[in-house]
Amino acid sequence: MWFTWGRHSHVSEPSSLDLDRVTDSHHELLGSFFFRLPAPVSGLPRLICKEKAKEAVFYSYTRYFNGFAAILEDEEAAEISRHPKVLSVFRNQISKLHTTNSWDFLGLERDGEIPADSTWLKAKFGEGVIIGTLDFGVWPESESFNDEGMGPVPSRWKGYCDTNDGVKCNRKLIGARYFSKGYEAEVGHPLNSSYHTTRDYNGHGTHTLSTSGGRFVSGANLLGSAYGTAKDILSVSLGFVPNEYFKDRTAIGAFHAVENGILVVAAAGNEGPAPGAVVNVASMDSYRWR
Repeated sequence: MWFTWGRHSHVSEPSSLDLDRVTDSHHELLGSFFFRLPAPVSGLPRLICKEKAKEAVFYSYTRYFNGFAAILEDEEAAEISRHPKVLSVFRNQISKLHTTNSWDFLGLERDGEIPADSTWLKAKFGEGVIIGTLDFGVWPESESFNDEGMGPVPSRWKGYCDTNDGVKCNRKLIGARYFSKGYEAEVGHPLNSSYHTTRDYNGHGTHTLSTSGGRFVSGANLLGSAYGTAKDILSVSLGFVPNEYFKDRTAIGAFHAVENGILVVAAAGNEGPAPGAVVNVASMDSYRWR
């Protein structure tokens, strides 16, 4: 399974028709390669090649960057990578979950109390900020996501809530989506139902999301509160083995997010102490251009 990245032509906020056209261009591009590749694929009518491309592509990225994820043979991926309009092609990899306890060294609390000079107070506990987390899901019934006393969902929110498996969003947990097709393609066999849902059956996703954006919960060892979920800040508590920046999926994704005004916070990793144990070390300075 491969990810392909190309150049974007959006100059302003795209319409739904614009996004559909980008998806169609992905099918056209991939179908054109199927048309040119050696038999048995070549010789098929172009329309059939485009339909084959639709079956191969399972994620199409259309808004902030231009790309798609598809199940391809090695020679197909190699051929696509040589196209002048394709920036890069990556083979899919399974990432590892990370976790961290960072509030102590950041000076957010002292002995369980919030000092007067805490960044939390200066930032009004993230009021009005929307946080997105890439992780294992969420347990929406957790008191960390209770919306009692919350104001309306920010009008700039453009996501949605996948409500299968009894997941319900509210004015605190305002959106939830799952992306399981890439992992299923990589492991090579159907996954059980716990993977095809935004519900967190692992606990890691609920932990990381409630740490960055959860409410104060009486009697719980949790501190921090940010109102909303998924646009201003992107929390990534996972990673791959270290790689060059132009091959680093987390770094490339973070760069696109920062280019669009989204702050990315990625865990450094769980390994060590040893040389080279830290991952997700790319620095993004796009904010200096704004």
